[in-house]
Amino acid sequence: MTHARDPITDLLAIAAMPGLEDMATAMKPYTACSEDDILRHLLFVAWYWAFGSRNTLSAALDQGFLWREIRASAREVGRELPAHSPSQNTFSKFREKFPTVGSRAAAAFVPAMAPLVRAAGLLVPTDPRWHAPCRANTIVGDGTVFKAASDVMIDPVSGLANGSRSSTGRPRIAPRYHGKSDTDVMGRAGVPVAMIGVRDNARWQRAVVGVGTYFDRNECAAAMRLFDATLDVYGSGVHGFAYDKLMNGRQQQQVMRAGVVPMVNMPNAADGTPSLCVPDYLQEVLGSRAQPKTRAVCQYLRSVDVPVGSGVCRHHLFALDGALVATVDGEIDPTWSSTPCTQIGLRFETGTGRAQRLIGTYRVPCRHHHPLIEIEHSGDRTGSDGTAMALADWLRPIDISTRSVGHGLRQDIESTFSTSKRRMALDGRASSFTLDCFLFDVVGFGLWANSALWDVHVAQHTPNGQKGYLEIINKRLRAGHRPF
Repeated sequence: MTHARDPITDLLAIAAMPGLEDMATAMKPYTACSEDDILRHLLFVAWYWAFGSRNTLSAALDQGFLWREIRASAREVGRELPAHSPSQNTFSKFREKFPTVGSRAAAAFVPAMAPLVRAAGLLVPTDPRWHAPCRANTIVGDGTVFKAASDVMIDPVSGLANGSRSSTGRPRIAPRYHGKSDTDVMGRAGVPVAMIGVRDNARWQRAVVGVGTYFDRNECAAAMRLFDATLDVYGSGVHGFAYDKLMNGRQQQQVMRAGVVPMVNMPNAADGTPSLCVPDYLQEVLGSRAQPKTRAVCQYLRSVDVPVGSGVCRHHLFALDGALVATVDGEIDPTWSSTPCTQIGLRFETGTGRAQRLIGTYRVPCRHHHPLIEIEHSGDRTGSDGTAMALADWLRPIDISTRSVGHGLRQDIESTFSTSKRRMALDGRASSFTLDCFLFDVVGFGLWANSALWDVHVAQHTPNGQKGYLEIINKRLRAGHRPF
C-alpha cells in the first residue's frame, strides 16, 4: 500500500475505493446473490491479501468494532456496506457455489477499475508521442505460473499416476500447463496467469488493469485477449503495449492495426534464419544476464541509391536485432559497427476499414546526402497486406535509442507478480481448489493493488493516512513538483 502501515488501514482504504458496486452489478446475473452479498465478498477477497491469511482476517472481522469503523470509512465516500461482515465460511461457500464467479469477476474488473485508473492520471487520452510512448499511457503485459500443491499427473501411455505423491491412495491430479515450447509435451503442474498493468513514475501510481488464466500453450494469446479488453475500455488512452520477447509479428500487427505501438524486444534468432553472432560485450546488453543474446536477427530489407554527380552511392538496409541499419557505400554485409538509421517519427494512417497503418520515417546515413525513407511496420515483409510474413518479426517500430525502455516497463509488471507471490501463499497451492476459484483470488489481488491508487485520494478517511498524505504533498511542493 502507499501510506498504509498496517493491515487495518488497508481495510479502510479498500472499503472506500470505487468500482466495487460496478463489479457487483455485473456479477449479479450469474450468481443469484444480492449486490450487497457480492460486495462484501469482493471486499473479503481483496482484504485477505492485506492480511496474507483468511484465518487472520476472519479473526479480525469477528471484532464488531472493526466492522463499524470500516462501514463508517466507506460511508464518508457515499458507500453503504451491509450490516454483517463477511466470514471465511460465507466467502468459501460463495466462491465455490458459482462455477463462473472468477471469470465473471475478471471480466467485470477491467471496466470497473477504469474511473479509478484515470482519476490517478493513468491511461488518460492525451496527444500521443508514437516514437516514445509516455509511461502513463503504456500498458505492460506478462505471464507467470503459480505452482501446484502436487505435481502428480496421469501418464498418457500407461494411464497410471506418477509424481511426488502418486503412491498416496487417491492423489490430487494437478492441472497441466504446457509451457511456451512445443517440446514441453508432458506439461508442468500449475496455473498460468496473465496480467496487464500500467504505472507512472511515482511509486504509488501502479494499477492492475486486467487478469486472466490460460492453458493453450500460448501466453501471448492470453495477453492479446486482455489487450483487446483493455482497449475496449480505455480506447485512445492506450498509446503503447510493452511485452516480452514472445509476441510474434502477427500479434504485433494486431496491436498496430488497433492504433497502438508495440514495444517488444527481439529474441534470439531461430535456427536456420539469417542472423549475426553477438559479441560478448553486447550479449547481456541486448539480452539479459539470465538469458544473454548470442544470435541476432540480421535480414536484408532493401537498397537505397543516393545520386552523387554522375554516379550513385548505394546503401543496403538491414534489420539488425530489430533496428534499421545501413551499410556504407561499397559494403555488402552489415556489422555491429554499422550506423543505425535515425528514426524521424512514427505516425498512424487509416487503412482498410478501421485498421490503422503504422508508418515509420527514417533518415539513412550517407556522407553525401541524408535521404528519408518510409517503412510500414504494420505490413508484411513484401510490403503487401494480410499475410503472416510480418515485417515486425524483423524490424521493431520503436527506435534503437528507446528500446531499453521496454526492459524497465516489463519490470513493472514483473515486480507486481513478485508482490502477489510474496503477499499470499497461492504459489504452491494452485490445484488446491478449482481454477475459477483461483482466478477469483487473483482478481482480489488486483483490487488490493489498485487500492494503493485510491489511498492517495482517501487518505483523509483513514486515521494513519492523513499524516502520510500531507507528508507526501509537502515533499512534492518542496521539490517543486505539482500536487496530485
